Amino acid sequence: MLVFENVTQFSLMQSRAVVSSVLTIMFCFSAVVYQYLTRRTVYSTTIVVAAAVISFAAVLWWPVDFLKREKPNLNTQVIKSENVKVALENAENIFESDAMRLRPSQKPKKEISGNLVISGLPSGFAAKPSAIRATLTLIFPDANIIQSGPTRSRASALGQAWDAQALSQALGGIKILNERKLLFSHLIEPLFELDSDLFYKYRTQKSTYTADVTLDVYQYMKTAVLPLQKNARFDRGSEHMVITDVLREPNGCTITMNSKKVNLLFAKDIRKVSTFLPNQYQKVIYVLRNQKRGEMFLPKDEPEMPLDLFGKNRRLVIAPILLHFESEPDLPQIDEAWLADADLVRVEAKEAGTLPKILRIENFVMKVKIDEKMKIKTSN
Repeated sequence: MLVFENVTQFSLMQSRAVVSSVLTIMFCFSAVVYQYLTRRTVYSTTIVVAAAVISFAAVLWWPVDFLKREKPNLNTQVIKSENVKVALENAENIFESDAMRLRPSQKPKKEISGNLVISGLPSGFAAKPSAIRATLTLIFPDANIIQSGPTRSRASALGQAWDAQALSQALGGIKILNERKLLFSHLIEPLFELDSDLFYKYRTQKSTYTADVTLDVYQYMKTAVLPLQKNARFDRGSEHMVITDVLREPNGCTITMNSKKVNLLFAKDIRKVSTFLPNQYQKVIYVLRNQKRGEMFLPKDEPEMPLDLFGKNRRLVIAPILLHFESEPDLPQIDEAWLADADLVRVEAKEAGTLPKILRIENFVMKVKIDEKMKIKTSN
C-alpha cells in the first residue's frame, strides 16, 4: 500500500516562517550575550550554527498552524453533502512529471496529476480542493510499501480560480461569450508523488486510488453594478472604487478605475492578497454585462498594479485597476450598440465553508502518454 499526503495550507507555511524567525532571533541574541560575557568564540559560533539548523528545520517540519484562519461553517441546509461529488475527469488522462527537489541528495520523484471535477453544488456555488490525502493500493503481493510525499495544490497556491458555470449562474444565467478565458479555472491537480523507481516499476499496473479530499466552497455574489461612465462609484465601508475613464476601441473597450481600501486597525484578517495574480485567480472579478442581450465578456488577464509594490503597507491599499475587454472575430462585437445597454458588474467569491469528500478510482493506472509520432516511428 502506498500512502500520500497533499499539504496545501499556506497559513502553515506562514506559521513556520514566524517560528523560524523567532528562533533565529532568540539564538542569535543568546550568542551575542554569551560572547559578550565569556568571549568564547567557538561556543558562540556553535550557537549560531545551531540557530541556522533549527530555524531551517522549523521551516520544513513545524507542525502547528497557529495562523490558520477559521473558515465559516458550511450551511448544510443549502449545500447537501450527499449531492456533491468529486471525480477524475478522465481516468485515462493522467499526467506525470518530475517533482521538484529541494536538495540534490533527495531521491527523484514523479508527480502524478489529473483534472478533478466537482459536481452537485447549488446554483452560484463553486469549490476547489485545498487538501488531498491519498492512498494507492497496488494489486500485487510485493507492493506492501508505504510512501509519503507532501505536494501543494496548484489551485490553492494560485488563489481563487473562477468556475464559468457558477459565475454565469450568479448573474442569472447570462452567457459568457469568451468563456475560454477561464479554461484554467479547473487546474490539473497533483494527486500524489511517488519515488521514480517505484513509478517505473508499477506505472502499468492496476491499482485502487482513494483520497480524502477537502473542498473549499465559495458562493459567487454580485456586489455592485456600475454604469459605464466617469465618476461612477462603488463604496462599501472602508473600500472605495471609482471609474476614471471608459475608452472605446475598435474591437472592445478599456475601463480604468481607482481603488482604495483601508484595513481597519483591529480587523481580524488584514493579510495582503497579491494583486499580481491574473484576474481569474483573484477573489473579485469585473465583467462587462449586457443584461438585455443576456451576454457578458470577461476581462483580459491584466492584474492590478498596487502602489505598495512590496506589500508592506497593509493598512491603506491603493491600486489603479485596468480592465480591458476585447471581442474576438467569431464573437459579437463590443461596439456602440452593444455598449449602449452594458454595465460593469463586480462579482465576489465569498467563502462558504469546507466540505470533506472521498475520491475513489478503481483500476487506476499511472501510465505515461506516448507521443503519436513516437508510436508511428516505433511501428515502422
